[in-house]
Amino acid sequence: KLSYKEQKEYDSLELEINELEVEKSGIEEKMAEPDLPYEEIEKLSLRMGEVIDLIDDKTFRWMELDELKQELEK
Repeated sequence: KLSYKEQKEYDSLELEINELEVEKSGIEEKMAEPDLPYEEIEKLSLRMGEVIDLIDDKTFRWMELDELKQELEK
């Protein structure tokens, strides 16, 4: 069984990843607008990179905790 802290992190990571995925979808929709000014495209592109990095980091950590959880349940 995961420690209390690990379980809390595990649960919150799922929510955070989902929220970031929603934000990523919103950015993709905005970037698809044909008349978007260059400055907005640049700003959205930078945020998209940050969001993707956060998703990757949080997903990796979630996978670590999930693997640990499965090992401890054996």
